[in-house]
Amino acid sequence: MPRAVQGEAQGAINGVRALTEGFGPLCFGLLMHASEGSAVPGAPYLAGAVVTLAALTASYRIPDEVRALLPCAGMGCCCCAFCRVALL
Repeated sequence: MPRAVQGEAQGAINGVRALTEGFGPLCFGLLMHASEGSAVPGAPYLAGAVVTLAALTASYRIPDEVRALLPCAGMGCCCCAFCRVALL
């Protein structure tokens, strides 16, 4: 992979990471506050599980061409959940 493309990808990943580190605690904190005393007190954990399952499901749509670029592609483990989720 060319260095310029790798730098762009790392920049995009870091940008998304910065957004999620800011908005994630805010959203789930508000959800925790809203769910206190309700019939579903663990709503933030349920929402987290749903988001995680959605990410795992989306990772199965990654084309084989992209999966071949993974560092572990030659090891035969690119079907594992860790490699798939790491791409997101």
